[in-house]
Amino acid sequence: MILLTMVDFQQLPHLYTQVMNHPKCSDDLLRVTESKLLQYKVNYLHALPITDEFIATKGKLRAEVNELVRGAILLQLPDEFAWMLYMEEQDCENMCMLSFYRMVILTYPNKVIMISPL
Repeated sequence: MILLTMVDFQQLPHLYTQVMNHPKCSDDLLRVTESKLLQYKVNYLHALPITDEFIATKGKLRAEVNELVRGAILLQLPDEFAWMLYMEEQDCENMCMLSFYRMVILTYPNKVIMISPL
């Protein structure tokens, strides 16, 4: 007999963190888990209503998302979603962004990168 249990959606970040902190977690599993955690947090952030009740939660979640994104960019991980989130937050007209775009092109040499005007 197979017993299926439903995991509470709110427990996913804790479970992802447990996987990432496991001493035998491989680098590949760590990267995949970090990416899934980032996607979960972004989806959760967008799902929360914009009301006074959730302002603090959204602020905390936004900071956690930014931390995950900055970590992926700092380590130059090939996490396309993290790079897209980072690029969405940047001032594309700033000349210092040239080194960043060079990094993106080197990380994703086979991707077409479209930059929309502001």
